Amino acid sequence: MDKIQRFNLYKTINMSVTKTMDTMAQEMFGEFGFSTCSHEERDVIVNILVKQQVNNIKNEQKGTN
Repeated sequence: MDKIQRFNLYKTINMSVTKTMDTMAQEMFGEFGFSTCSHEERDVIVNILVKQQVNNIKNEQKGTN
């Protein structure tokens, strides 16, 4: 299971974005939180969250049509 698949399980709607980023940093990279990640690790986390949010918006739009 790749990183994106693992974190598709997260419901970011129920968590603040910063809490979600901290949790992802801890579980994906063994960091204390997002702030201790390298730039590369931060990019991975942010890209995953952006993709999730885009998918959430697309799914919401499909549901209203």
